[in-house]
Amino acid sequence: MHAEQARFDSHPARGMDLGAAAVAGASMRDDPVEAFQAVYRDTAYYSTGREWTDYAPAYRFGHDLFQHRPVARFDDLDGLESGWEAARGASRLAWVEARGAVEHAWLHARAAAPHGTAAAAAGTGQSQGKQAKDTP
Repeated sequence: MHAEQARFDSHPARGMDLGAAAVAGASMRDDPVEAFQAVYRDTAYYSTGREWTDYAPAYRFGHDLFQHRPVARFDDLDGLESGWEAARGASRLAWVEARGAVEHAWLHARAAAPHGTAAAAAGTGQSQGKQAKDTP
């Protein structure tokens, strides 16, 4: 097992049932970010007093980040804090608060990537070439 897969398996929100949110009306294929709305307050990275409007941009940033930069490991990405500052909109989350949600969405997008795609290959450590590390 790759270290990144072990990290995904042990992520504080890994056991959250995102499928239940999908059944409740938010299809992961239609809008993968909406499914997190049902679980964000139950995650280890949730900051008391923050609302969905604070977390939704972090989940969107993490999901979009994987779509554009599917490197083998989340920790290999650089420029995330400045990328978050550009993407956060009206979110009150500082990077230190948003990081867990961004990583959670990135890992979830990686796990959902179809096998055989460049994104899936990058997610399993079978990189098809060096990925750019520029800011999104």
